[in-house]
Amino acid sequence: MQFLQTNFLHSSKTFTVLLISIAILVTPVSFCFAGEKEELAAAKALIAIIENGNAGQAKQAETLFASIHADSSLKPIAAYALALVQIREPQFPEAWKSLTTPWKDPAAVPDSVKIGKERLKLWLLLEAGKPVEAETQFKRLVTMSLAVDSANGDQEANCGLIGGVVGMLQLDGNAACIPLLTLEKAKELILTKVKAKNAKAKMEEQLHEAGEWGAELSALVSKFESMGTEKANEQNTSTQSEIERIRQKQLELRDGLKSAGGEKKVLEVQSKKLMQSQKIILAEMNRVTPGKPVYPADPGREPSRPTQPKGSYETDPKTQARKYVPPSDREESQYQQKKNEYDKRHREWQQRVANLQRDRQEYPAKLQQWEQLDAARRASLKTQKEAIETEFKSTEKAIGDLQGNINQGVGKDLKQAGEQLEQMERFAAISSVALKNVASNDPKAKHLIRPSNFQLLDLMSECTRLRKSLR
Repeated sequence: MQFLQTNFLHSSKTFTVLLISIAILVTPVSFCFAGEKEELAAAKALIAIIENGNAGQAKQAETLFASIHADSSLKPIAAYALALVQIREPQFPEAWKSLTTPWKDPAAVPDSVKIGKERLKLWLLLEAGKPVEAETQFKRLVTMSLAVDSANGDQEANCGLIGGVVGMLQLDGNAACIPLLTLEKAKELILTKVKAKNAKAKMEEQLHEAGEWGAELSALVSKFESMGTEKANEQNTSTQSEIERIRQKQLELRDGLKSAGGEKKVLEVQSKKLMQSQKIILAEMNRVTPGKPVYPADPGREPSRPTQPKGSYETDPKTQARKYVPPSDREESQYQQKKNEYDKRHREWQQRVANLQRDRQEYPAKLQQWEQLDAARRASLKTQKEAIETEFKSTEKAIGDLQGNINQGVGKDLKQAGEQLEQMERFAAISSVALKNVASNDPKAKHLIRPSNFQLLDLMSECTRLRKSLR
């Protein structure tokens, strides 16, 4: 063994390269690809944890994150997804660690993930109450928002968060974590320098929403403090019951909408078949009824009899006597052939002449019989056409009624239930924050103006960008 080790240590560079090449060749390629597939599945599962909205899944998310190799190109994406899960749990120190862990190849990290990390860092710094670092990060994000491409949605997400932060911190007045002048300047820069209308609109929307949210939150805290924790909890329970009732109603309405949609599709197929039947009936009505008699035509001229060959006469040059020469065999044969054809045509002509009077006498009766059949056929087709038209109109009306029910009936009720549920869930989220605030004795937790008390992050949009990064 010592001999082998010594020889290996003193081998040439060429031999070393050869050994490495052999090692690469014998590595199971299928195993490498299987690992990549498993890591991709783990990253997708991490994103799904964010999407399902269920709490208490941080451990599962950490396990999925750990299953992805440190050198994998998916690791930074998974780290970003893990940080989002940890923010929701809430596990803020762990989220900061997930975001700030350096990667071996920063250049390989997708741009969207790099930009997203800056958003989450600002969120966490504000939550931690670090004014200096938060202001620096806020300015950094504003600068990035002016330069970032709007195609992948990061500019809109940045502007949305900036608007939410401005709207939230303005509620704190002069005590805001970031100076009000800085906030106003950021708002002005976004509105004047960003070209994308959707990004500017998102900032204004989130600014307005954060202001309304903060005002409602403050009012609920005052209300809960005056009514007491017990009654506040009872109201919160009542709100949750109402949410469940609306969700159940939504399910029933969706079933009704699905049923109406299925019924409409059946009727639409039936309508198409009726239209096809109408086309067939119209084509049949335009067709002449079979068996229409034709007026017997004149038999035409009598066929001409062929001329029989007569032979010829020749004069003998010596005696000057005239001699009769009969027709040749060829002439006789040709004549006989023509005669046979003539006899056949003549017999047929004679038959037509003989039948002409009878056919012309029978023609009116045959025509009348055909006209009766034609009238009966057309009457039947007309009856079928009218029946199909009646059924088609009835089917189209039923389709229209169902569509009206979908749009104005079940569909309208479902839309209203969705809007009502959105309002109730929003109220429940604010109530939950207000209850925690009233029940807490921690002075820091009592401070309302913190990102965790607002909905500044659009997790569903974050998941959409993460999935795009996976591609």
